[in-house]
Amino acid sequence: MQREMPGASYVTVSRFSDLIGSETRSWRLGATVFTAFGFLALVLAAMGLYSVIMYNVAQRTHELAIRTALGAKSSDLVRLVVLDGIRLGVAGVLIGGVLALVAGHWVEPLLFQQSPRDASVFAFVIGVLIVVAFAASWLPANRASRSDPLIALRYE
Repeated sequence: MQREMPGASYVTVSRFSDLIGSETRSWRLGATVFTAFGFLALVLAAMGLYSVIMYNVAQRTHELAIRTALGAKSSDLVRLVVLDGIRLGVAGVLIGGVLALVAGHWVEPLLFQQSPRDASVFAFVIGVLIVVAFAASWLPANRASRSDPLIALRYE
């Protein structure tokens, strides 16, 4: 048969992704949108956590100035504020993690071969939020520990 029709072939070869591409396009778009919304939620959570901790430290400027005036070392002040910030961050991560685990079963039908309780995603989000909590408390605490306590006390 090949001798009779030299231009025709018996087998037509094409990629599998080309064959099913149109059927999976909407699923890929949905997965991309879920990923973008998840990343946006992580950024918003990090910004909110940073704002709350920065506000908390700003409210404690007077207290930190009094502690400095009474002889507290700057490293002790930084440690105090950072530990409080990390405690607040860990509490938020625990509450959010429990809520995410509970609410995961509503999202599960929309996920293809992916668990809503994926440990690597939870570990990444927890790590990011704890680093944000550390940075949000360390930066203003370090600045407040280096400031002159007389200026902070006069300001209030």
